[in-house]
Amino acid sequence: MIQELAPTADDELIFLGDYIDRGPDSRDVIDQLIQLQSKCKVIPLRGNHEWMLQSVVSRGLDDAMWLRSGGKATVTSYGGSAQKIPKDHLAFFESLLPSYETEQEIFVHAMYDPSCDVESQSDELTYWTHLPASLPAPHHSGETRFRSGIRPSRPVKFCGTRTWFAWTLIVSAEGFSLRWTWNLRRSCKSIDTGTFVESPSSDLRC
Repeated sequence: MIQELAPTADDELIFLGDYIDRGPDSRDVIDQLIQLQSKCKVIPLRGNHEWMLQSVVSRGLDDAMWLRSGGKATVTSYGGSAQKIPKDHLAFFESLLPSYETEQEIFVHAMYDPSCDVESQSDELTYWTHLPASLPAPHHSGETRFRSGIRPSRPVKFCGTRTWFAWTLIVSAEGFSLRWTWNLRRSCKSIDTGTFVESPSSDLRC
């Protein structure tokens, strides 16, 4: 996906969280995100899985829930112990944002309350609550729209002029006018202008 986009220093890529706990190579995912920061502007948001890791490593939270939720694979990718997570990776996790706002859009990992200001959104909504089948109302600020990346009951893909993806992928690439789709386990739903459309596919294409 990154190779297809070929971002330059003028591009802004927004990631919606959950970079870890999704397979055997969480450490490599973080390495790639850190390296990508030297090529373009990277805006990485915090997902609930990064929240769990940080709570375990930095705030002494019991690790049982995290390990059951994919953390065991993440720990394995770091050599079998969370204490082996490199300092630059810990710094990356600490740098993650709860949300990101542009002139027209607000990006969050999970759900949102359209009646609340961005800074007043609760952690429960920001990190944990899945989007319902009926999407929430537009944000009270007017033209500003929320972009959310937490997955519903099945993997989804989001399509549009400014392409945005769930499942921890790139959300926005400034300057791109192509309409991208990306396969997620071969059976996906597209969301375009708020309408759910069945759209099975098997590869990345424009």
